[in-house]
Amino acid sequence: MVFPSQGGTFLFLLATSHTSLRIAWEEGVLSVSLDQPDEQNPALVQALVNAGAQIRSVEPISHSLEEVYLELVENERQAAAVSR
Repeated sequence: MVFPSQGGTFLFLLATSHTSLRIAWEEGVLSVSLDQPDEQNPALVQALVNAGAQIRSVEPISHSLEEVYLELVENERQAAAVSR
């Protein structure tokens, strides 16, 4: 999602109302990772609009197979370290 300027305000809204989201804010772009984007996107966008967000666009982000693999390996490594 791309916001003109007020994205930081909405980070708090998302973090407190949608605890299962993975959220990042960088250079006017709010990135939100959803487990089921087709089902969750409409409600998320509506909640932001209802809170006053002026959303310029919503775009899917594709990840390469390598990125997905590396994230899985890192998650497994962290889980193994915690269980020790």
